[in-house]
Amino acid sequence: MPQTPNFAGPMGRQMGSTASLAYKRRIKFRVQGCFDGDDPLKTISEIASKLHLSGFVKVGPRGLPEGEAQGDEDRLSSFIQRIKRQLPAGHVTDVESSEISAVYETLVAEYKNKFFGGGFRIV
Repeated sequence: MPQTPNFAGPMGRQMGSTASLAYKRRIKFRVQGCFDGDDPLKTISEIASKLHLSGFVKVGPRGLPEGEAQGDEDRLSSFIQRIKRQLPAGHVTDVESSEISAVYETLVAEYKNKFFGGGFRIV
């Protein structure tokens, strides 16, 4: 059986094998609610960063926060729950999410986040 290559990072640190990439999931999410005067994008970005997720959040066409997040299943589940709990009470009516295919560029961003900080952004 062929060996799975490891990728070396800064100062020789191992990034892990490509086999570990298969455990990453990516979701598309949209937050439903009313956010007059609040900055839900900053809160969502902070939640994602604390959970070491990668991806982005932006204001969607209907003026509501939406984006994509990538990480392991437990962290993504926690991400959705924290959005519901941490955005101002009474503002969130629902958080819709669906799984989409993982993106290599986001895996690179996760690597940069691990060693250099920053992996989730506001667009």
